[in-house]
Amino acid sequence: RVPHRLVRLRLLNAANARTFRLAFEDQRSFRLIATDAGFLPEPAELTLLALAPGERAEILVDFAEGTGVLLTGPDEHEHRTGAVASVVPDVIDRATRLVAFDVVRDDRPSAAVPARLTETPARVATTTDLKRRRFELRTLVNPAFAASDGGGRDHRMAHGTMARSLDAAAVPPLLLTINGRSYAADRIDESVPLGAAEIWEIVSPDMAHPFHIHGAHFRVLAEDGTKPKAWNRGPKDTVLVENGVELLVTFARPADAKAPFLYQCHLLEHADGGMMGSFIVA
Repeated sequence: RVPHRLVRLRLLNAANARTFRLAFEDQRSFRLIATDAGFLPEPAELTLLALAPGERAEILVDFAEGTGVLLTGPDEHEHRTGAVASVVPDVIDRATRLVAFDVVRDDRPSAAVPARLTETPARVATTTDLKRRRFELRTLVNPAFAASDGGGRDHRMAHGTMARSLDAAAVPPLLLTINGRSYAADRIDESVPLGAAEIWEIVSPDMAHPFHIHGAHFRVLAEDGTKPKAWNRGPKDTVLVENGVELLVTFARPADAKAPFLYQCHLLEHADGGMMGSFIVA
């Protein structure tokens, strides 16, 4: 139940793998006011909002327009091997109800949508002199498994826990990697100066991955070489990488080798399977 006026909704995608593609059944517009790490400078009017696992958003919805139903659409996964792409259809094949809102009238007036939410962050004059790092998220055939299997089966669609045998001692068919390596708890992959701003380029040749950075915030500079989507223009710590993104990351919190920060794919099975790295900030 919601009042007959402007309502602020806080949204969190806590699914292990599903990207929710949110829209109202009557296609009413709503205002995005905040993303993972804080407010946008001004509200963004949307009719569709995509939230990958781990992403958060705050929206304003005017229920003076009446009762509403929030839907999500199918979340199909595209797997790519070079120029060959295969689509794995979702078990949900049509728009599906998530939340139905029943409007309750009262005598309180509706708040106005604010024109400004926070100060626009200072623009970086140039990124030319900033340290750049590249992270490639790949699902690779395990050479040890390929040798034992004889190369007779196609395991492109197996990933995460699905790539594992119930026998813990068995060789997994796939390696879930960042820059060619699976996570190791005793390894530090990157070292970042405290207070630094860096450009992180994240690429995902095989499929879309939600990329998350612990202990740091970023702004999406570009998605696939173009302007970021409307819901990716605020301060963030998680972004769905469909092909490639360029991030301006700021590191304001320290972390040492005893308790390093992580960067990872936020699909639970992928992080569990090793698509994760660790870094220190000092």
